[in-house]
Amino acid sequence: MREKGSYTVEAAIVMSAIIMIVFAIISSFLLLYQNVVITYIAQQAAQQGAAMWTDTSVQMDGTRSGVDDQSVYYRLGELSGAGSNMEAKKSTIKAWAEQKLKEMIPQSMVGSGSEHVSVEFENTIFQRFVTVEITKDVDIPIAGITQYLGDDLDITVRVRAAVSEPAEYIRTLDLGILVAQDLWDVIKDKLGPIMDWFQ
Repeated sequence: MREKGSYTVEAAIVMSAIIMIVFAIISSFLLLYQNVVITYIAQQAAQQGAAMWTDTSVQMDGTRSGVDDQSVYYRLGELSGAGSNMEAKKSTIKAWAEQKLKEMIPQSMVGSGSEHVSVEFENTIFQRFVTVEITKDVDIPIAGITQYLGDDLDITVRVRAAVSEPAEYIRTLDLGILVAQDLWDVIKDKLGPIMDWFQ
C-alpha cells in the first residue's frame, strides 16, 4: 500500500517537472518565432523603404503605381533637412511595418506585448540610409519568472538599408573623375617649373 502512494507522489513530482519543461520549451520557441518575424519585418521595411525613397512610384509591397513625382533636385531638400516628403515617407514605412506586425504576430499569442516602430533617415553627402527599429515588449505569463529574467524582457531589432540610386552614383563618379583631372592639371602646372629646373 505504501509503495502505491510513493509511486503516485513520485509521478506527480516527475510529471509536474516534465510539464514545466515542455511549457518552457514551447514559450522559448514562441519567443524565437516572434524574434524571427520582427527581424524579417524590419528587414523588409528598411529595404522596401530604401527603394521607395528614390522612386515614389514604388510601393512598400514592391509593386509600382503611378509615376515618380519627385523633382530632379529633391536631394538638395534632403540635405537641408526640408522638403522631399521625408516625414510622409517615414510614416508610410512605419504604417507598413505596424500592419505586418499585426498580421504576422497575433495579440492572442503567449508573450505578445505592445510594439513600437521607429523609422529614421540618415543623410550624408555621399550616402543615405533608412533605419527601421522595432521594439516589442514581451509579457511573461508567469509572474514569478520575471524575478529571474528581469522586469523588462524586450525584443529589439534595428535594421539599416542604404538608399541607392544608380544614376546618382554615375553622376558622382563622373564628377570625381572631372575633379581628379582638374587637380592633376593644377599639380602639373605647379610642378612643371620645378621639374624643368632639375633637368
